Amino acid sequence: MIIYTLLIFYVIFLSIIYALKKSKSKKTDKIFLIMAFIPMIIIMGFRGRTVGTDTYSYTIYFQQICDYSISEALNFFPLGWVILNKMIGITLGIEPVNYIFVVSFLLLILFMKFIYDNSIDVSVSTILFILFYHYFSSFNGMRQYLAVAIAINSFKYLMENKNIKFIFINLIATSIHPTALLFLFLLPVKNIKPTISNIYKILFISIVLMMILGPIAQLFVKMFPHYELYLDETGIGTFGFGQGKNRNIIITFIYIAFEIFMLVVMKNKNKINLKEHFVYIIINLIGILFCLMSLSNTLFNRLSWYFIIFAIIYIPYCFKFFNNKDRLYLNVLFIAVMFIPCYVQLYEGISNVAPFSWIW
Repeated sequence: MIIYTLLIFYVIFLSIIYALKKSKSKKTDKIFLIMAFIPMIIIMGFRGRTVGTDTYSYTIYFQQICDYSISEALNFFPLGWVILNKMIGITLGIEPVNYIFVVSFLLLILFMKFIYDNSIDVSVSTILFILFYHYFSSFNGMRQYLAVAIAINSFKYLMENKNIKFIFINLIATSIHPTALLFLFLLPVKNIKPTISNIYKILFISIVLMMILGPIAQLFVKMFPHYELYLDETGIGTFGFGQGKNRNIIITFIYIAFEIFMLVVMKNKNKINLKEHFVYIIINLIGILFCLMSLSNTLFNRLSWYFIIFAIIYIPYCFKFFNNKDRLYLNVLFIAVMFIPCYVQLYEGISNVAPFSWIW
């Protein structure tokens, strides 16, 4: 765990330097992100095959895909994933180190781009990316996290009304993992009028969906039997954090409390009707919905990944409506609060990221 502690404090140190700069620009953001993500790429890309619950299995699948014909491989994996694995095998060989590094590099570059394009404070978003355990969880479900990383980069085009680009990028994500189709749900959401009454309506619909999505999950598992292991009543996985019911309930309600707090603040500041803020609220509500459902059915945990990741953008976005002094206090407070569950999860070995070892 020492290497993860050093990484976290390194990113916090960079963030302090970034915060002290009087003038910031896109160039400053880019320099910060490059310096922050390089060690993340090195650690994730050169980790041992036992670091990450599914890492070893993925390296085996990679070698099998390289041995299969494309038509044979499509019996087990979607086209985009097969093509990516084939390209890595043809260009770099079938050694596990090449595969782990390339997938890790793609994942983190895409997450970095998402933060660069959408965050109002790239330093806070980067710290939250680590402390919310997204970085560590991606050591595990690499294929779906790659789909998540691709899908969320379509958000920029959604907000710019470039619907064709939005759909195209999500189809690429779906070719990696079929659950990415869910992200297309944001297309009609964007056109909902931003009002408090509509938020209440969406909240009511969400509660109804919580009661009926169980049977839908059963149908999904019948269509995709390899997800049957997630359809149980004992495993818990909130915010992609892994298992641990009591802890995840606490984390879920931290998010719910933050959502309620910001709704009240935004209403008082007369900002609730901002289109961008309204979309963030809806995305967060969807993520919380899936997280609550995952408390009894771990399949929904994986669906939450596409939406809960937006919290790393949404939180600094909300804090921009406070003055500089209050914003500093809120950032420090929220980072401090999330520091504890992150370390608890590392200590418990969630996603099997600890103990760490290099691939050599």
